[in-house]
Amino acid sequence: MSVVNGKDVILSINKGASYYPIACNATCTLKFQRDIIETTFRDSSDIRQFIPGKAVLTLDGTGPIEYDAGFSPADVVDYAYSGLSVNWTFELADNKGHTPIVKTYSGTGFFSSFTLTGDVQQAASCDYTIQVNGDITGSTDPGLTPPTLQWPFYDAVGGEVTLSNADWIDAEMVEITRNGIVLVMIYTGTPTGNQVLVDNIAGTITFDAALPLSFGEYIQTIFVG
Repeated sequence: MSVVNGKDVILSINKGASYYPIACNATCTLKFQRDIIETTFRDSSDIRQFIPGKAVLTLDGTGPIEYDAGFSPADVVDYAYSGLSVNWTFELADNKGHTPIVKTYSGTGFFSSFTLTGDVQQAASCDYTIQVNGDITGSTDPGLTPPTLQWPFYDAVGGEVTLSNADWIDAEMVEITRNGIVLVMIYTGTPTGNQVLVDNIAGTITFDAALPLSFGEYIQTIFVG
């Protein structure tokens, strides 16, 4: 299971061929909403039924103003006032010890609202909403399949100390049994006795080197992945 943190969240606006930072966001939200169309009618079931209608996306952010030469908060006003289109990119990254996962969405839009605030003795801030216009594109990682609970098993041929499975990569291991006996999972160090070392980056599990698997031993793993 991966933990995703916001980091270096910057609103940047393209002007010409370059991008210029505007706001160092304290929050940034890509919001998806879809109209719901009811399909029930007078003589149909009393349980309402629906189909999905048109979708609308917005990009919201707020944070202190941080701009570079070539673009200023005044340009935000100009873009908003003139209804000029802006290109945007929204990225989520995982850097918490798992195989790096990056999910990126991008598209175009225009400012539907903004607030520039400059309190005395305080950092100036920019609050904005970008109305996403048209389709968006996105990377395929980490995929569209929701996590599922899985419990594959393995019959040993004899002599194995380490087992590997691509499905264990970035998965959350719930339980490992050896001949029906639940093993103690560790994530660092060297396993001894009834311990098993789980490496969810490599997708491997490793047993005590002094206790390799014997022919026909039954290993079962339960994991979410």
